[in-house]
Amino acid sequence: MSDLPLIVNKLKTTNIKLMRDPRAFKKDLSILNAEGDILRLYTHHSGELYFASRLTNHSGKVFYPVTVALIKDYLQSKLLLRDLFIKSDTEDVKVLLRGDVTTTSKEAVLEHIDCLEDSYQYIAPDMKKKEFEERFLGLQAKKK
Repeated sequence: MSDLPLIVNKLKTTNIKLMRDPRAFKKDLSILNAEGDILRLYTHHSGELYFASRLTNHSGKVFYPVTVALIKDYLQSKLLLRDLFIKSDTEDVKVLLRGDVTTTSKEAVLEHIDCLEDSYQYIAPDMKKKEFEERFLGLQAKKK
């Protein structure tokens, strides 16, 4: 059994800029999928973009803000998911575990996220969603 829920509960933070509650986000596009979403794009009604990364033990998701520039760099394999996560504009992240949302530091969950070290270009094509590539890379994705 993973100690992640214990880590998340132990490292809850309240004195840093709080991120929005992910239960208010709208599911947008799946990015990587293998028997469920590994990585998915969510949007807030304000237009903000968020990634939700699956935890390695499949018990929940980590939500963090992203920009179009970070997304493009990830899709072009200029950044690993680890780099994108670290560069996301927040000190804290939201973790959704079995319907409960907690706020914790990036460092507390960093090693518990799926596909952190995989360069996008080397991920199996059947795991990738072309609609996502087409939206953020436009014609570049169609030429591949």
